[in-house]
Amino acid sequence: MLFWLLACGREPDLAGTGDTSVLPSKDIPTSFPTDLLAERVHYLASEALQGRQAGSEGDLLGVAYMKAELQAAGFESPAAGWETDFVDSDGTDSVNLIGVRWGTDPHVGGEIVVVGAHHDHLGVAGNGEIYLGANDNASGMAVLLALADAFGADAPPDRTLVLAAWGSEEVNLDGSRAYVDDPPADLPMDKTVFYVNLDMLGTYNGFNVLYALDAVPGSVIRPLVSEAAAASRLRVELDDIGSLSDSVNFCEAGVPEVFFFTEDPDCYHEPCDGPDRLDYSDLAAVGDLVEVVVGELLSRDVALAAARAEGCLVL
Repeated sequence: MLFWLLACGREPDLAGTGDTSVLPSKDIPTSFPTDLLAERVHYLASEALQGRQAGSEGDLLGVAYMKAELQAAGFESPAAGWETDFVDSDGTDSVNLIGVRWGTDPHVGGEIVVVGAHHDHLGVAGNGEIYLGANDNASGMAVLLALADAFGADAPPDRTLVLAAWGSEEVNLDGSRAYVDDPPADLPMDKTVFYVNLDMLGTYNGFNVLYALDAVPGSVIRPLVSEAAAASRLRVELDDIGSLSDSVNFCEAGVPEVFFFTEDPDCYHEPCDGPDRLDYSDLAAVGDLVEVVVGELLSRDVALAAARAEGCLVL
């Protein structure tokens, strides 16, 4: 994953001006177990998976692990199956993994909210060092699986929830693009009303800020994130724009989106991005906040069809 704050070397403004950031107001315990988040990150970013380079044996082991966890949580596959194969722009056979909980509301049950996190990383360097990819993006996958546990245990949602693990994000965002260009027949893009992107969530302690990228003024997501942030112990920054992650493909397709992200000041795209350096207590708090936001998006009380008709506001 690459984000413009990193590319430009800009540090976030932690002072917060106006309503740019939502400051924590309560010290609320998290409901996601940190030990399970850590266990999942340690496996997905283990040496056994060899850095999860797109289409590699280690990458496919990670996909198989996530598929088993989604099934155990009670999610189903689309009609075409759990895995969608595609060839990325490097010519590599890659795969997206899709799990679904079907909406049951008679009015909005056919509307689709997609939550996605990419499963690939950079593999092994020429000198044999492994790019473990703990923050990028085993952290996002661990939160995705925590959401599966939470929503799989709940009553069926009003709207349809799709949890997606994208392949080949590190190769030109190709997995999410393949999905947007050719989604499963029973998950059409014209019924996809919102996208939530989870990428690099494990280093809140770097600058003590969680970015809700693209939650711009006037967007349907902004008040939902603001309300969730006010009940969280995390500082949440609202006004920055994301780029170069899977949210871009949904935005270009006209789907409103939000991109949750924590900046990594030390080990971005480096072999040092290992599981022992992540901030699991705050990762659990991030998961709690995302769960609240997704729960609101799934509710029939939020007018997502109107927001979808308006399109993605950050283009």
